[in-house]
Amino acid sequence: MNLGKGLISIVLLGLASLAVGWSPMDGRSVSLLAASGVVGIAVGDTLFFAALVRLGPRLTVLLGMLGPVFAIGLAIGLLHERVAPLGGVGMGMTLLGVTLVLSAEPGDGAPRDAAGVTLAVLAALTMAVGVVLAKVGVASVSALQATLVRMLGSTGALGVLALTGGRLGAWLQPFRERPALSQLLVAVGVVVFGGFFLSLLSLKWIDASVACVLGATEPLLVLPVTAIALRQGIRPLEVAGAVLGFGGIALIAAT
Repeated sequence: MNLGKGLISIVLLGLASLAVGWSPMDGRSVSLLAASGVVGIAVGDTLFFAALVRLGPRLTVLLGMLGPVFAIGLAIGLLHERVAPLGGVGMGMTLLGVTLVLSAEPGDGAPRDAAGVTLAVLAALTMAVGVVLAKVGVASVSALQATLVRMLGSTGALGVLALTGGRLGAWLQPFRERPALSQLLVAVGVVVFGGFFLSLLSLKWIDASVACVLGATEPLLVLPVTAIALRQGIRPLEVAGAVLGFGGIALIAAT
């Protein structure tokens, strides 16, 4: 899944980069962005998928909330970012609000085991390291080109792993089925331009710690969509989490 996603992403990002024009990039930025892709996507996403199989979506995503926490620590320790007291309170409120929303979801029946929890925690950590590397790498280049280089690093690493293990054909076999491929094209397009590209654009202009916390607010934004479009009820704990989370976002914006 990770390799197939990467190959489609490269095609889409390459076409977009050709359309807007390519600018020269220095070697340091390319190296950092490629390393970010290897660590944060090739390793991080693969660990996430492995945890997903063992734990199910709810617990995997819940443990993924450690990612912004790791990112804040790394950004403060390595990038010397400073978090204002009011912004720190806002970050804590936002993360707690998202956690409450996720906790309100019913269990998915997936088994819980120590290996799955370890995989999910490692996924969160490697993704946080990838974010810090990307923050430095994207500073002097366009976010679109940075996204492409990051995906090239990730997909290249996965491709080498598949080739050396003689598993390239088996890994890509599911993507040869037209229905699956057409669905994946749409999904990857949304993820690449709505997720990877916008996340690097945010890293270019704001602190990594703030970007990671705001990037984790997806469960809060999904609530009104599911309530209106799918007519699903919202539980009291989800309402409390949303109020807390959006209050935290307001504090972050005020600092």
